[in-house]
Amino acid sequence: MFDRVQSYDLPNLEEKLDSLRSHLLSSEDYTEEQIKTLKRNFSHFKSQIKQRWLKAHKKEDVFLKINHSWLEGTFEIPAISQNRPGRPSKLFNESSERTKRRKTEEVRSL
Repeated sequence: MFDRVQSYDLPNLEEKLDSLRSHLLSSEDYTEEQIKTLKRNFSHFKSQIKQRWLKAHKKEDVFLKINHSWLEGTFEIPAISQNRPGRPSKLFNESSERTKRRKTEEVRSL
């Protein structure tokens, strides 16, 4: 992850981490729960890396030397489920009138 962060051509660590977060969240295939987990894990990672970066006085060689074992650790990125069981969903405009009524029932009842 640190190599990925350093590969961004941005002026400071904060902007690099924000770009990485945007990249990780760019997939539209995550469920709400997966997005929540990813945001929580990334927030923890971001806080850890910023603390360690400041402790190394913002010097990459010192950072790598001090945090070698931490950098070898893992960062959990939720797997995107490609094949959901069951019949594939139709787009709303391709659905029957009955299905459209069922899907909009809650909104219409307000």
